[in-house]
Amino acid sequence: MRKLLKGTGWILLVGLAGGCSKDEEPVVPEETNLQQYVVVTREPDGGAKAAPEYHFAFQVDGSWSIYQGETPGTIDMTVRIAFTSERELTLGGYESSKRYFFRVVRNGAETAVVSEVQMPFEGQRNFRDLGGTVMADGRKIRWGMLYRSGDLSRFTSADKAYFQGLGIRTVIDFRSDEEVSGAPDKLPEGIEVIPLAIDDSLASRERILDLLKRGDAEALDTLLDQVYLDFVRLYHDQFSLFLQQLEEGDGPFVFHCTQGKDRTGWATTLLLGALGADKGTIFENYLATNRYLRNDIEKTIQMVNLAGLDGELLRPVLEADSTSLARALEEVEAHYGSLQNYLQQQMGVDVKRLQSLYLE
Repeated sequence: MRKLLKGTGWILLVGLAGGCSKDEEPVVPEETNLQQYVVVTREPDGGAKAAPEYHFAFQVDGSWSIYQGETPGTIDMTVRIAFTSERELTLGGYESSKRYFFRVVRNGAETAVVSEVQMPFEGQRNFRDLGGTVMADGRKIRWGMLYRSGDLSRFTSADKAYFQGLGIRTVIDFRSDEEVSGAPDKLPEGIEVIPLAIDDSLASRERILDLLKRGDAEALDTLLDQVYLDFVRLYHDQFSLFLQQLEEGDGPFVFHCTQGKDRTGWATTLLLGALGADKGTIFENYLATNRYLRNDIEKTIQMVNLAGLDGELLRPVLEADSTSLARALEEVEAHYGSLQNYLQQQMGVDVKRLQSLYLE
């Protein structure tokens, strides 16, 4: 692993060949979906208390040149900040209140913009950018336009500052009035909040606790199956309003529920479907929630165990479950033939409008 230290004005290279040069000719390689093979994480992953580092993991071999900017459109291709042929690289010393984007060039021939998917919020670990996600036709979602998340009620002052820097204009909240009153989002001034309440009483804390006390493993195991079927059967109007809001184009947007798992997971499924993602991509994004919520899930199970109950019975409710999502999609296909038909015929979604706004 090689490390970069940020100096005055530019990144200073430490032990790397091919350093910065303002005289360097701009690179004009082919735009590809190279971002699929570059995993970018921002560390420390707790947020803005320490100067962050960006860690790059390259999943294919090659010679990599890296350029940077504070937006995808302002990446300076005349100044290469790093060059490496290794599989890992760390860039350090960035400003904690800002997000950065990078253009990677592999072997001088292909290029793509990359950034971290998980935002570095202390108060919400499941806040993610859908940018870079590749559709079936090869197009990809624009970075920094569509975010999914859990609730924003635990935002710190540093989180609020970083959130403001993302330029998000609109928050779409799927939580019930009771959930919102119990844990209101902590947002900067001037953010529009659009409530699209989706009742979660079927999977309410009270019902789950009752099933847990009774040790009803079967009911807990299948609880989310019914929740997801209800999304299809009962709540298509709310989800339709969600997609219609995105059609207005006044983004960037973030949409969320409480955990960012079920209501947000189904909303993301519909959005990715409308944009043209295949099923593999939809399920991959959905199941990634388990990675971002892993610590919270394990802590909850431990707390339940300490209370004298069997915390493992809760795992099917706490985790994103591919079976529940698959059954919801099967319900859609059984009645409408395909997810695209459901979106356009039942929900009235303008698929071409969404694709024109959010794909590149």
